[in-house]
Amino acid sequence: MATKKPLSQTSAPPSFTLEKELLTYAGDHIQALLNRNATSPHIQNAILEYKNLLFLSKELHETHPKEKCSMLNVPIRGNIPLSDKVIVEYHQKTKSSIVEIIKSEKDTTQATCIMELHNLISVKHRLEQLRAGGNAMKEPRPKMGRGNSRDDGLEQPSNPPPSDVAMDTSDKTKKKEALPIPPSLETSTIQGRPMVSMPLIEYQQLIRKLESQQRDIDEMTSRLSRFASNQVTQGNPNIADLSDKNRPTKIGEKFAELYDNEWSEAFEAFKILLKIKDEEDEPQIIEELLRVVNSAQTFCADVANEQLEHLKQDLAKSVLEVSISPAGGSKREVNQAKSDKALDSSAEKYARNFRKECALRCVPDVIDLYKRTQASHIFDWARGQYPQEIHKYIERCIELVWLMSVQDPPMYVMSADKGDKVRTDMFTYYGIKGKVVRTTVWPAVLLHRDGPIISKGYVLPQAK
Repeated sequence: MATKKPLSQTSAPPSFTLEKELLTYAGDHIQALLNRNATSPHIQNAILEYKNLLFLSKELHETHPKEKCSMLNVPIRGNIPLSDKVIVEYHQKTKSSIVEIIKSEKDTTQATCIMELHNLISVKHRLEQLRAGGNAMKEPRPKMGRGNSRDDGLEQPSNPPPSDVAMDTSDKTKKKEALPIPPSLETSTIQGRPMVSMPLIEYQQLIRKLESQQRDIDEMTSRLSRFASNQVTQGNPNIADLSDKNRPTKIGEKFAELYDNEWSEAFEAFKILLKIKDEEDEPQIIEELLRVVNSAQTFCADVANEQLEHLKQDLAKSVLEVSISPAGGSKREVNQAKSDKALDSSAEKYARNFRKECALRCVPDVIDLYKRTQASHIFDWARGQYPQEIHKYIERCIELVWLMSVQDPPMYVMSADKGDKVRTDMFTYYGIKGKVVRTTVWPAVLLHRDGPIISKGYVLPQAK
């Protein structure tokens, strides 16, 4: 892989990666937080702390699956502040590096990170309770009688004084008759208590019945958990579906890898294609590579919106249009039911979900459509033959930007304009430091337009 040369003397610290076994339990926001603050003095301790919390979530899920399901169904509170009792106590006990990094964030990004950390801490506390409960011995309940004290320190009399009011309690003093035991069961006495035994066949039938009931309970719990998760994540970008391999955080990671790999190779290929030898002319290559990303975002947004409209129309038409061929007739009879806002909203929800499910299958066709209808009209160099490295760069750009466009709401790639003040919360310096933007090298990725940042971009500042 080619390396970025003259202008890239300083590069961003590499983003940390999680073990595969922890990905299922990781959320989106703390990962993005740690990647954004890769230069923080707390970062190493914060990464270790985050991984330890994820290992505890993994342990709870594997050893106590019912507990995990029940915790998923706890209603989500609103925004959780840093002054929350759980967060404060955790920080006091552990000197949390994650909390220190969250304090440096803006209020808009603090809330989602705090909520995710709060859930991880809750899992940690629950696991500690289960560990303590599994090992603790239950103390026998003290008997109330002569020689035993009550909680208030007074001696408990063995025989309570008689009541001043005479009452007929003859029916209460009678011993309750024991329920009859079926003939198929035999009884024995151990330590004065009746014990029941049964034939082996009946015992096995009872075990199978209990196992069947437990499976039904587990299935219903799983279905309820999935339903609750769908209700929470639908249209809410701040709640991640951890089962989605192409969720926003993962797409942001792949977009950063695109800059590290395909971008570098395409940069070197453009040097040869455009016959650039001087370092001063290298920003021309950077601008061409950025134009590919910007044109891809416009193209994919247009295709995704048009696709959504067609899906909504086809879904509504196929359901609201009632038709049948009459007996003995050749012409179909059609009746059209009226739609309303509620039906339109439902159609859009299902259309968005279906579009997202089919997004990966559409990637080859979206790439082919872009090359045929856009690239040759936008870029002069694309009208002829160009190196394979540039082909790979374009294809990877279209793939990732397309996956961003079908999110709900769509993700957004943001570039800084020439002359803007450098925003260090959104961009990392490329090569040199400065206060004013000369050009954007690589765009930042946002969860949605004007939303929280997923991965930082790079800007080339103007020379001082």
